[in-house]
Amino acid sequence: MRTNFIITEILEKNNNSKIEDKIKKIRKDADFLELLNSIDYSLLYSSYMHGAYHTEKVLAFAYLIAKEQNLNEVDTRILLDGAIFHDIGRENDDHDPFHGLASRNLLDREKEKGRILQDDIYKDEENLALLKAIIEMHCSEDRSKEIIIEDNEVTDRTRFNRLYKMLKDADALDRTRFHSSSNSFLDPKMLNFECSRNLINFAKELNSIYKIKHEDFIHEKNKSTIEKLKLGPKTCYHGIGYDFLKFRSILKNGILSKHEMQKRGMKGNVNFYGGNSAGWISLVDSEAEKTNSSGYEKFIKDGISFNCSVKETYTSVTKDEQDYALDNGLPYDHSSLNDEVYAYGRIPLENINHIQIPANKAGKKIDDLQYLSMSISSEIFRNKIERFSEMLDFDITVFEDIFLQRERLIDRLSKLKKMTLKTSSYVEEEKLIITELEKQNARAEITIKANVKNFYQRSMPEKEEITLMDAVDYELKHLGYEYNYKIKDSMVIIDNMDRRKQKVV
Repeated sequence: MRTNFIITEILEKNNNSKIEDKIKKIRKDADFLELLNSIDYSLLYSSYMHGAYHTEKVLAFAYLIAKEQNLNEVDTRILLDGAIFHDIGRENDDHDPFHGLASRNLLDREKEKGRILQDDIYKDEENLALLKAIIEMHCSEDRSKEIIIEDNEVTDRTRFNRLYKMLKDADALDRTRFHSSSNSFLDPKMLNFECSRNLINFAKELNSIYKIKHEDFIHEKNKSTIEKLKLGPKTCYHGIGYDFLKFRSILKNGILSKHEMQKRGMKGNVNFYGGNSAGWISLVDSEAEKTNSSGYEKFIKDGISFNCSVKETYTSVTKDEQDYALDNGLPYDHSSLNDEVYAYGRIPLENINHIQIPANKAGKKIDDLQYLSMSISSEIFRNKIERFSEMLDFDITVFEDIFLQRERLIDRLSKLKKMTLKTSSYVEEEKLIITELEKQNARAEITIKANVKNFYQRSMPEKEEITLMDAVDYELKHLGYEYNYKIKDSMVIIDNMDRRKQKVV
């Protein structure tokens, strides 16, 4: 009956110290492990979003909430069974306020067949009524509570109120699997218990582990499909704008996908428009025609880029196949760039041929460059600032007001996007919010520029003005590189990079 899903791997071997105390608590409970191993995974809804992965995580959250709330053995078992069966009646991954009822009805049918709930505690009709009621209630609004209590013939309202709120919290905690800019991301105000709010960071870390393991699983599973997208070896460009965080990282580690960064415990955001899962790196084919709509024009021509030899490159599926691509870990044509191709995982340092910088930008002052791109994601924006803070050694608290203002604006935008009727007032409000976000972005940009300038001036006190080329030279020499440079086709080409003295990090 047991299927080898991710929770078992994590319980057997966890390498993430941030969650070890919680994992250790779960690992020690023989009753929990027995219940986990008894799950019939064929009963669960088949979906990445609400299937086995989601069920395992909700089960773990429910267990930890139960322990914090000192639930007795019977109520703990009811709550955990609620976590296992709460989505078995789903027919899609959309918002569906009735899937709790569908799950409750399927639970009844499967129990009658003798497949589930044969334990002694469910010989007590009140326990069975509570289980069915909390499953139905987990996705219902409070106004439905009385009807659900009546329909399921629950008599103990105190137990019901406590258990359904715990199940709601356990389910809600897995909203941390969504991107922070998504309407589905967890709002801590949704949670009923303080102990649930204390699990938010644990939930985020657990989801990051699931994403890494799922990416590996999906890539292996779809190798035959991926093989059909293969283009073969190519010489390509990878652009980073003027992001010295990425520049330094690439000089240390090679070019990494977000998935590879996560596996190494590194912070970082994917570059480019690339419509792809976290496993892919977006590149520009160096031999493709350079048109106005090409990636070369948009991302290579006016910034720092790396020219590299890539052993295996891939094309993408079409933009119309976006959902299929994301479900199966494939790149898809998000931006309609005629020269965009992809590599999977990592491009090693030894495959980087040269670095190129626009000659007309090489002498530009370091504080005249652009460092932040516009983002409506609080998570991406904050992560970028945090990474700058680590590199440049400045106090991130100076950004707290900007973070707060952005979160308020993004919350307004999120509520606005939930409106079904797009009126002229909707369009005007959306424009106003975007304009205000751009203003907050500009505030942050000014502070980042000042800190970038201060960092490089401290590093090169002999220079009155720090240029882009000065900063590039500093980064290369700081990491032990020796190199040559020349000007070719309006580009400064940095090549013959000697890595013998490189400080391996």
